Amino acid sequence: MTGVKCSLHGCCIEAYLGDITKVKCDAIVCASDSRVALNAGLLGEIKKAGGSPILEEIDRKLKRLPGKNIKPGRVLVTGAGKMRCEFVMYINGPAISSGDETIESAIMTCLKEAEAMKLESIAFPALGSGLLGIPYDTCVQQYVNAIINWPTSLPKTIHFVLFDDDMFNKIKDSFKANFSKWHPSTADSTSNANTEEKSRKKKSSGKSSHRNQPEKHGRGASYMNDTSDVDSASDVEGTSDVEDASEAKGASGGQNGDCPICLCPITDAKTLSLCGHVFCQQCIDHSFSAIGQYCPICLKVYGVITGNQPSSSMTVQDSFSHLPGFENSHSYQISYHIPGGVQGKNHPNPGKSYYGTDRTAYLPKTEQGTTVLKMLQLAFSRRLIFTVGKSRTTNMENMVTWNDIHHKTSRIGGPSGFGYPDDDYLNRVTSELSAKGITPEDVADKRVKSKINIT
Repeated sequence: MTGVKCSLHGCCIEAYLGDITKVKCDAIVCASDSRVALNAGLLGEIKKAGGSPILEEIDRKLKRLPGKNIKPGRVLVTGAGKMRCEFVMYINGPAISSGDETIESAIMTCLKEAEAMKLESIAFPALGSGLLGIPYDTCVQQYVNAIINWPTSLPKTIHFVLFDDDMFNKIKDSFKANFSKWHPSTADSTSNANTEEKSRKKKSSGKSSHRNQPEKHGRGASYMNDTSDVDSASDVEGTSDVEDASEAKGASGGQNGDCPICLCPITDAKTLSLCGHVFCQQCIDHSFSAIGQYCPICLKVYGVITGNQPSSSMTVQDSFSHLPGFENSHSYQISYHIPGGVQGKNHPNPGKSYYGTDRTAYLPKTEQGTTVLKMLQLAFSRRLIFTVGKSRTTNMENMVTWNDIHHKTSRIGGPSGFGYPDDDYLNRVTSELSAKGITPEDVADKRVKSKINIT
């Protein structure tokens, strides 16, 4: 398999297209929710490839964690079950917010974990470029920044295992621009003899053996919204859209009739009526309770998600200014005002004061931009735009922070400057809002309001 390889301070950095679940290395990395509960995307593939040993170890280790979840920006490490690597690192993130470079921080967290475990090789997927929809250029630059800015010795080998030709081409160009020693290579994710030999030796010697490793939680990353994963910062109401699988038309479960959650034959089947996905009754009940009432495969929401946004106001003004990429349209200027106050029971430190903030964001006054604005207003009324947590910018606790809904806080600068032009931004933020249960259909008949107050 054709790839690209470079070296930096004795570390071989290799990127190629492939299946990360088949890579022979010490550890592979996977972005995860706080309870490692989702069974879609790469996390679902890892669970399927690793089998029951991984599932049992995840459950056992989560029970020992405070709140039975991985704190944002931290790592849970398990064995790899039936896969060829030794360990899997589940990083709760990157939970990207406007203004944060949290992909870089997430990679550094995993590198710190690898250093503590004395690992020699680690494989990363294309963090941030999947469901989060972060522009490829931004992702690749943060991958490179993490490696260049890493303050201590790097592992002997770092793999970037990619799924997309465009991402591969961008990372190849970035390697060429940032590293002096680079060249095309033949990378085979299924037959890395050197890495396999290293793993064999470590297993035989007991060095870095998983059963001898204490559970570790990386502390190298902080997230602007690191108290705001769905189960801690949001509540969900309503469960009426679940019905018996035998009564649903077009229902579909996992391969060969397996439940997508437990990966075993479905028992006491239940179908989610809006999307048709089928699960074991017990599995979907646990998923709804643990991570929120949405389908763990397609993320279709079943109920109304509300957050813990403090008292605040949202003001919208028309502007005659044009945004780059939307030269034929005027624009909207959104102003958020969140005064300081005292944290409630749904915040991380009830009874303690939190610091307020003022934020400004911009949208084009186009048909799609107006729809996004109305969706943001609905999200604001449901307390989903902000939360209370730790600010990565100031590293201060008890701050009002963004809550996983991207905003363009600058008129110019492109994606890396959190501004315009950014051709896909409106589509991405629509997807982010839809993941929180707010769709264009929900606001089709609504009008833009000049001001909303939340008390």
